[in-house]
Amino acid sequence: MSAYETGQQARRQAQLRRARQLFLVCARPECPLAVQRDCVQWNTEVEASLPSVVPSARDAQGKDLSAVRVLVDGEVLLDRLDGRAVSVDPGAHEFRFEPASGAAVVQKLVINEAEKNRRVAVTIVPAPEAPTSTGAAPAPPPPTATSRQPDAPSQDPRSGSSHTAAYVVGAAGLAVLGAGAAVGIKGLLDDQDLSDTCNESCAHDQVTRVRTELIVGDVLGSVGLATVGVAVWLFFAHPSKSASARPVGATSLTVAPGRGRAFAGVRVAF
Repeated sequence: MSAYETGQQARRQAQLRRARQLFLVCARPECPLAVQRDCVQWNTEVEASLPSVVPSARDAQGKDLSAVRVLVDGEVLLDRLDGRAVSVDPGAHEFRFEPASGAAVVQKLVINEAEKNRRVAVTIVPAPEAPTSTGAAPAPPPPTATSRQPDAPSQDPRSGSSHTAAYVVGAAGLAVLGAGAAVGIKGLLDDQDLSDTCNESCAHDQVTRVRTELIVGDVLGSVGLATVGVAVWLFFAHPSKSASARPVGATSLTVAPGRGRAFAGVRVAF
């Protein structure tokens, strides 16, 4: 009676293989006649609805393999392949083929109710061989004797860099000269203006400002001339082959006024 009731529940839950086993129990001759009659009929219906698959596997050369274990949803379905059909429950399943040697193959399939002898075929690929640490690397081929050609004169790329640096530094020097001239002229004009307006009675801040402008103009003019001189030297200089490469054209100018004086500095990388 337990198989009679449990078999019907398993059938409703699409567990047809389990339902078939239970209906075979309650269909035995020693069972009550009414129970036996129902279980025989239900077993016939389950057999008609129960799908089946035919698992198979081949290697990369297309040869059939038999030493392959098949699992369905983590449970063993076959210990090895023999070409026969095997019953499975309808629904979505994961088939896993585990060969004796090689990588396992997984297939996800949806098996339909009453689908008979569905072929499930996979190809087994050999597992990649692990590299051995004892294997020696192949020796490089011996050098072939070739006639030595005279070395062609090569142009030092730093000569072009030297000219580029000369242009950059020269432009920076001219810019500093221009700034010095502008500041110096402004200082001269302001000094003339003070002479015309207040002369000896001018305020201390006004006098200090004019002196600072004159000093800054002189300093910028001197720095500009020095920078132009560096540019001329760079243009006509030939860099040494052993000199290490350095960034070209990085120029910075710093001017700082002080009490009655000014400080200026120029930094050029070439």
